[in-house]
Amino acid sequence: MDHDWLGRLVDRHAAALELYARQWCDTPEDVVQEAFLKLASQRSLPDKPAAWLFRVVRNGALNAALAVIKWKKLVGFYADFRHEHHSTYTIEVNMLLSGETNP
Repeated sequence: MDHDWLGRLVDRHAAALELYARQWCDTPEDVVQEAFLKLASQRSLPDKPAAWLFRVVRNGALNAALAVIKWKKLVGFYADFRHEHHSTYTIEVNMLLSGETNP
């Protein structure tokens, strides 16, 4: 693999790939880095490397998000949410739009 070509690919697509991954996970930089490492380790290059990268990044970001959810379930992060008290206080939208302070 040509290192200059890979460098140009990183320069051209890394920022967009990070933004793309951010919609699913909190570690988009790691996901994008792993995608470029996978690309560099391919024996034969994909026909459309940018499309390939976006697919690999999406899959990696979804896997990262699922791993966080599984970890939170494992450590009981969601256990208290059933018993949590929620407020029933509501705000009238028209009141907010008109600037009124008293209902």
